[in-house]
Amino acid sequence: MKSPISISFSVSDNYSQHLAVVITSVLVNNQDSNFIFHVLHRNISEENQSRIGLIVDKYKNCKIIFHYIDESVFTNAPLPSPHISVESYFRLCLPKILADESRILYLDVDILCRRDIRELWEIDLDGYACAAVAETSPDCSFLKTALAIEEGKLQYFNAGVILFNLDFIRQNGLDSVPFSILKEWKEKIGYADQDVLNLAYHGKVKFVSQCYNFMGKWRKTEVKQPIVIRHFASFSQKPWNCKLMRFSWISYARYLASSPYYGNLVRFVLIHLRSLLYWKYNKNGIPSLDICGVRIWRGKKRV
Repeated sequence: MKSPISISFSVSDNYSQHLAVVITSVLVNNQDSNFIFHVLHRNISEENQSRIGLIVDKYKNCKIIFHYIDESVFTNAPLPSPHISVESYFRLCLPKILADESRILYLDVDILCRRDIRELWEIDLDGYACAAVAETSPDCSFLKTALAIEEGKLQYFNAGVILFNLDFIRQNGLDSVPFSILKEWKEKIGYADQDVLNLAYHGKVKFVSQCYNFMGKWRKTEVKQPIVIRHFASFSQKPWNCKLMRFSWISYARYLASSPYYGNLVRFVLIHLRSLLYWKYNKNGIPSLDICGVRIWRGKKRV
């Protein structure tokens, strides 16, 4: 019998439906594996916890455990943009909270699983704190300064999909490092926990194929492979924000229909059909209006 795959999420109550959809996509595409889902949260209601728990009754090959996190631990953690919440930092607690787990696969809730993830789960992590997918580093000069490395030498990874080697992190005293970084560099952090993790685990990251965290475009240097995990990283890509023409909403709707939130399917589809003629959205506090996919108005940032 194969060992169960442990997956964790950090999520607020507002994203309960998206969490259920992600879990459903994992289970639909991995019916030969057993799963333990660890949900880190501060405010998921009992109603939504019960609703998400219905997944266990339907798919049988999993269990879901909710872990309440005291948000006061991250009172001073920087939130660089309006769409980043304190839940983003909860994953920093995984080595301590999941003391009985040797490794954990962390997933954001703006992803969909498309294929078997067993190969990702079983990647050899000997000597590494985690496995992740490389990303072009944003403007993070403070990381270069903190690490004392030259321009172009920074190896930066996206934090939306991370396979953590919890044993290695604990055995090498790395479980407290992210908290020290938060305290020392909070005024410089631009990409929240992603910057923290890149600084904490620099030189101890195993970089893996983009197919495990595909964000919409293949690097020229990488051979294309079947996509295992699709990550809708940007605001406009997210299935619940995107325009009709991006089509990511169709895959999301498929898994929504098989989740405990299937009752929201009709409304979800109608909203996307309507967006062909009218679509208003808000990114980083800036309202915009598109008609037939053409931007015709962009407002001022809300204070």
